[in-house]
Amino acid sequence: MALVAAGIIALLTGCSDPYEKEIPASGFIAAGEAEKIAKKLNESDRDIFKRWAARAPTSERFPGEAIPHNVRIALMNQTRFEAIQAEKAAKDAERLEEERKAAEKMKKEQEEDELAYLAIKEADAVIKEYFVARPDSYNIVPIFNSYGALSHREWQFNVKLTNRTPKEIIGMSGLVLVKDAFGEEIGLYNFRVEPRVSPGKTISYTLSMRHNPKDPAHMAMLKTETLFFEWLFDSLAFNDGTKLDYQSVSRLNNPQDTPDMKTSWP
Repeated sequence: MALVAAGIIALLTGCSDPYEKEIPASGFIAAGEAEKIAKKLNESDRDIFKRWAARAPTSERFPGEAIPHNVRIALMNQTRFEAIQAEKAAKDAERLEEERKAAEKMKKEQEEDELAYLAIKEADAVIKEYFVARPDSYNIVPIFNSYGALSHREWQFNVKLTNRTPKEIIGMSGLVLVKDAFGEEIGLYNFRVEPRVSPGKTISYTLSMRHNPKDPAHMAMLKTETLFFEWLFDSLAFNDGTKLDYQSVSRLNNPQDTPDMKTSWP
């Protein structure tokens, strides 16, 4: 009799446990009923259960989520669902922050590139008064290694350089803009070379650039019958260690404290 009584007590106790209350097979609980169930739960679980009840009629589920058998499992499901949502929100926020930083970086780099380009244009305008580069011809040629095998191909641009300064030029740097027959820009490349050009002299010089099959501009150059080149100079180096570049051009643009270039070279 004692054992039977204990079993009945245990059964009654189990049935009175709000966490063991069964969930309807439909998985839906009316708002009023959900409120009644929630009141019987621990304070920390009440809102969690009500959020589960509010979510149950919707299609929001985590992968593999099934209709819970009882309130306890419903609480576990809701806790897991919210953890997954929080993790997703954190990843989305991190992605958005990375995208924001990337956009800011790109904008900054574009602004810096624009400023650098303007600086080159300013220096180029002055340099071209004293230094002339006239395109002569161009070609792409094979380059062989010491064993006679093809190593790579190389673009060669032949130019005539005229030094109108009173000093010997020993180097130049800047950008070369490649255009097609219609004047459309194909590519823009940096160059830094060291030809020696005496004052008042003109020399022929070949500027070389290794062909890169992975560069879309290089491949476009191969397919174009006629190419045109625009030289933008940002610096001339002289044999006495001085340079004509953006900094010196900026000084020359302040006539109140800078002597005339024609009478006193930088």
